[in-house]
Amino acid sequence: MGFSLRGLLRAKPPDGTQPAPAGAKRRNFYGDLKPHDAGGDPLFELLKGDTFASEQSYFSVRLVEMRLASAGNYIVTYLPMCACFLQYTYGTERRSVPFVVDYQMIRSGLGNDQTKAGAQNIEFKNVYVIRNAPMKADGLAMFAALCRVADSGFARGMLNLLADAVGTVGGPAVATVVRTGVDMTTRLGSLLGADGVTTRFGVFDGAALTTSGYRVIAGADSAALAGTELVMESGQLKAQAPGGGAGQTIDDVDYLVLALEYRKTLVDDAFGQASSLPFHALWEPVKTKLLSGDLDGANQAYRELTVRIAGSPDLVEADRISMMLAYRGQLERWKKAALDVGTKLLGEAPPDVTTALRALADHASVRPRLAVAKLVKVAGQEITRLKEDASVGKDVALDPDCLAVAAKRIRASLKFDEVNPAHTATTSSHLMSTLVGTAVV
Repeated sequence: MGFSLRGLLRAKPPDGTQPAPAGAKRRNFYGDLKPHDAGGDPLFELLKGDTFASEQSYFSVRLVEMRLASAGNYIVTYLPMCACFLQYTYGTERRSVPFVVDYQMIRSGLGNDQTKAGAQNIEFKNVYVIRNAPMKADGLAMFAALCRVADSGFARGMLNLLADAVGTVGGPAVATVVRTGVDMTTRLGSLLGADGVTTRFGVFDGAALTTSGYRVIAGADSAALAGTELVMESGQLKAQAPGGGAGQTIDDVDYLVLALEYRKTLVDDAFGQASSLPFHALWEPVKTKLLSGDLDGANQAYRELTVRIAGSPDLVEADRISMMLAYRGQLERWKKAALDVGTKLLGEAPPDVTTALRALADHASVRPRLAVAKLVKVAGQEITRLKEDASVGKDVALDPDCLAVAAKRIRASLKFDEVNPAHTATTSSHLMSTLVGTAVV
């Protein structure tokens, strides 16, 4: 049983420029489709139209479906290929992620009836090209094109070479094919301009991240599609029938649907599975060394963990602060529990990080910046709150579930939505320096 996501496909492109004049012909159509059925779409919260904000949100790019108006031609006469190229800033580097959906995958997706000439679609299940990348000020540049190439031995060799060079969607390298400093647009452009290559549609958007939702790219006159109310039903784009009712398949154009997903934080979902985060493996040696009595080793392991979080390109600043404080809060909680039961392992007077944070908030270089000083004070209060929580004992204080709860609570308490991102970044730097400079034990 399918679900329906009702929305309006705008005639103007997502950058906000005006649509083509009435009656104008355009080779390509490029527009947004926002879901409106919160109960029917399991990913509604990621696609509901939130505005991407630099350093304050994450984005994902997912393939949803492709439809070929004359699928038989892609079986009998041509070699099809969907080429995409994404470029964004990851950390301090401009990263390129080129990929293709090659002709073998497209033909396989069209099914076993190799003689069928009508329109057919290919549905992609959980195929992410980029997943949970922090949004940067320069956003995302996105190029997408569907090509058909005259079927020949030379063309097959050329397409196979290109697929090997950039990575094929669905293979083991999906979402990991990354090139830094490589101009893949030139290589793709050379292919698209070659003899025997017909581009069914091709769009380059230098600022593709505006709001979350479905992005529709089609080879069609924009006026024809813009006058149609469109819906998504069970992952397929359809034209809404006049007066409502079941949507009708769009059989006269080739199109591709991408999903641009928005996440405000990873703390709410991914941090519950902390072992999946790239730096969480460094948490294990902290625990092991503490429990074995290797205090110098515990300090060193904790510092490495904190430095990795502070420099991770996979986090926005609000999550960075929340995770740094969550790990340190758990350690302080464990130390308190150990002392309460008379353990001599940690000594009678371990260093007090909350005292260091209070001093930082009152320091002459920080105090005049009220927003930063307030964040630092709240950070210290949250660590104290964790340490004084009598409901959690030493036996579970280092459990990942406790980390998840602590990180979510810290992020909520710090109220980052009310703080200038520049102040958040400054606070992150101060906290990292203080946490690393104050020994664990």
